Amino acid sequence: MGFFDRDPLLMNDVLLSTLASIFALKRWGIGEDQIDRGLLFIESNITSINDEKQHHECRSQGTWKQS
Repeated sequence: MGFFDRDPLLMNDVLLSTLASIFALKRWGIGEDQIDRGLLFIESNITSINDEKQHHECRSQGTWKQS
């Protein structure tokens, strides 16, 4: 089972973790290849942030409330 076979809610966490890693690597001045790979990953998956399926799943679980 690959990463993308899992709960789609994890994608937001993965994107944020990737972004945090990119910031750290950039600040430390290391890992240019990893930074490039991370940016490509974010670019390829950024549309999942607005994925309605993720928001509907949250609402059905009662963990997401709209004000």
